[in-house]
Amino acid sequence: MGGKSLSVLFALILLTVVFSGCTEENKTEEQKLLGTWYDTSFSRQFTFYENKTEEQKLLGTWYDTSFSRQFTFYENKTVVYKEYHYLTNSGSYVAQPLLFYNWKIEDSMLHITDPINDITGFTEFSEDRMKIFLPESESKLNCFKVDMEKTVHIEIKEFSLKPEEIISGQNSNLKWSVTNATSIIITDNEGNEIKNTTSLYYKDSSGNLDVTSSTSKSFILKVSNFKFEETREIDLTVNEFIPESKIEDNISDIWQNKLVDDQWTYVLYQNNDKNYLDIIDISHSFDSSVITLTMTLNDNVESSLRVIYNMYIECQGKTYMGYYSNGVGSWSITSGVKTHDMGWLSNAVSGNTFTVSFDFENPDYYYTIWGKAYEIGDFGEMSESEWWGDYAPDSYAPWES
Repeated sequence: MGGKSLSVLFALILLTVVFSGCTEENKTEEQKLLGTWYDTSFSRQFTFYENKTEEQKLLGTWYDTSFSRQFTFYENKTVVYKEYHYLTNSGSYVAQPLLFYNWKIEDSMLHITDPINDITGFTEFSEDRMKIFLPESESKLNCFKVDMEKTVHIEIKEFSLKPEEIISGQNSNLKWSVTNATSIIITDNEGNEIKNTTSLYYKDSSGNLDVTSSTSKSFILKVSNFKFEETREIDLTVNEFIPESKIEDNISDIWQNKLVDDQWTYVLYQNNDKNYLDIIDISHSFDSSVITLTMTLNDNVESSLRVIYNMYIECQGKTYMGYYSNGVGSWSITSGVKTHDMGWLSNAVSGNTFTVSFDFENPDYYYTIWGKAYEIGDFGEMSESEWWGDYAPDSYAPWES
């Protein structure tokens, strides 16, 4: 094995190295290597001579990058085998119980034996890698392969926040892209861990996730591999959330979904017989952690099976919804398809108002409020049936999209 390959190998297996001896600049790589090296992680010492044997070259920790395994060879002819299982839910590797094998070199071949089952795998010890040979019988060793890690620099291609300035409780998208890393750790300046993954081999990693906060903070990315470490930091500016007390809506802005020239389209409804769908405003107020929404309409609330009133609050991935139709009111708190809580409403309607209250978790966080009132002409898909309705604010209306 050439001196240059030896220096690459032991740059990986020795975590902290102290070298004594030949220091002149004109010495070759192999001459520079000769001397005493210390492996502090295992309290071991290696002394190199010009007549180095293959056994001396082999001692240390080798990584099987194809199967996430690690082999540590000792002078007492034992090898400790550690296997790592990848957990998809956490994105990390977890070490399984250690196994102990025996090893020896004969005719430039490395033989590894499972002493319990008396199974041996063998591989050729070559300059740049251990070539694969399959044993005759099934064994954990039948794909034994060790790649010597080369000097590979880490590159942080991206570490960004979009947007970098939000209102308290709004989301910002944290994005990262890294190459040649074995460890990726993302934390905030308060010590909260956002992401932590490790690998036994160089790999590229990219991803993104939504982050939020009620105060300004920093996010720190730390990446490393067997030789290098890089750190990047980015700031998130958070402004105070000052909500509007009332969402006002235009008068006489009821829209109708109807067939026009064999196509379903929205047209402004011109008659005055459906003012119970015309939203004037949606106001809200707080009493401690309870938020109350009130929808005010241009006419008394209609109690009909075909007329439906909804009010919504959206905050931190949760949707708080109030519902009223055919004389019955209810409320629910959901996240996607998951229902956290629900119940019935009493005295939800009075004249031209519909009211609903919720226990609200984060009154200081950014939230949005909207509502709709609509009447269905025929039950079925709303995109293919006649209906009339009003949205507040109009930015939530289908005819605005």
